[in-house]
Amino acid sequence: MTPFPVPDDALVPDPDAQWWQRSTAGQPWRPVTPSAFGALPVGTQLCRGGEPRLRSLDEARGCWVRPAGGAGPGRWVEVAAAKAAWARGEELWWPGASGWRWARATNAALPRTKYTIEGCSFEMVLLSPGVFRMGSVADMPGRRQNGAKVRLTRAFEIGVGPVTQGLWRAVMRENPSRFSSGPIASRRPVEKVSWFEAAAFCNKLSAACGLAAVYTNLVGNKANVACDHRVVGFRLPTEAEWEYAARAGQDHRFAGSDDPDGVAWYRYNAEQSTQPVGTKLPNNWGLFDMSGNVREWCADWYSSHLAGGVDPVGPASGAHRVHRGGSWNDVAEDARVAKRYRSKPHDNSSRMGLRLARTVS
Repeated sequence: MTPFPVPDDALVPDPDAQWWQRSTAGQPWRPVTPSAFGALPVGTQLCRGGEPRLRSLDEARGCWVRPAGGAGPGRWVEVAAAKAAWARGEELWWPGASGWRWARATNAALPRTKYTIEGCSFEMVLLSPGVFRMGSVADMPGRRQNGAKVRLTRAFEIGVGPVTQGLWRAVMRENPSRFSSGPIASRRPVEKVSWFEAAAFCNKLSAACGLAAVYTNLVGNKANVACDHRVVGFRLPTEAEWEYAARAGQDHRFAGSDDPDGVAWYRYNAEQSTQPVGTKLPNNWGLFDMSGNVREWCADWYSSHLAGGVDPVGPASGAHRVHRGGSWNDVAEDARVAKRYRSKPHDNSSRMGLRLARTVS
């Protein structure tokens, strides 16, 4: 697994330290230099200096972390702890086929806002306007349609993770989720939420935070629901905003990696249920679970063709709304950042949740 973006450099950390290696437990330890790490077979155990903690070259188990620019000593961390180091902008190192590799989040310090409602807190990241290519590139495996160039002209906030069951319950006083039992349920993403219910949640959260409602006509048969993206209350992201945030300035197949196991809960690793939000690695902008866990409703009506252009919001009407991201019960290919879904706005399932967005300029 390559859990972080990999630059072209293959560097060696702490070259003056004493390192030891052995092929398996019980075998004698032998000295080894960091420059030779790349030639060691996967599964080799490493020990640094007099430290008794052993680490394998299995890249999924951990990596070496040090402050950016080497301004301090390094340390070994498990992948769970590496997420926090990544968010702080520290350098991350791990053994690769040709030597030690390293990376550092280029946008680790993106502004965040913390909101609290009824004792339940959530964070949103501020994203600046930008230009990107939406949809699959020409040679992308699984490609279904041509991409489209998009320019977003307004800054917006987007949730660090999907809406949790804890936040939904704090706002709506109920929990529709299938996976709602157990001590970690409040940290799992809310699911079994229709598009209309997601919009109503956004309006109610806006009111609780003293913000104007984005959605109108959410009564009766809801045939004339309207969304004003210029209003600064909470809302669903447009499909273009969602993919802009998921790609985070990169061209990975999944949100933050070309390997789904590092960043996504999907059919073959999720153990047949959703998992607590933020327990996989984030993408380059610090956003979790944009691939896998639950699919996320977007604001747009579905069209078979990507809109492209400036601040696209999709068709004026339709029969289905867009959702993105793949889920705990989808195969990995369905968690790609370019993968599109559609469902009727009254539909809900245990695969479908939401992520908040908010216009700020």
